[in-house]
Amino acid sequence: MGAIDTVGSLGLPKGITTALVSKLDKALLDLAFGDLENALGKPGAFIHHLEAQAGKKVTREDAEILIHHAEVATDGLHGELEGERSTVAEW
Repeated sequence: MGAIDTVGSLGLPKGITTALVSKLDKALLDLAFGDLENALGKPGAFIHHLEAQAGKKVTREDAEILIHHAEVATDGLHGELEGERSTVAEW
């Protein structure tokens, strides 16, 4: 299960879910247009949002799981920029 599906399955408040999914959707849109550099910034925004909400609107455990997804996807994007074949299926 990717990060978007995981966010949707957590039962978070609608505003939090919408904000998190929006960040991931924007990264996918950048990727669709081949803009890897801009796509790289989106996981960081996602992570910062989760860190701000951890222990509040998002449990620390759920935040850690989602942050892990973002970190794996970021590693994949870095690989793409370096010419390595990888996927960002974590989204």
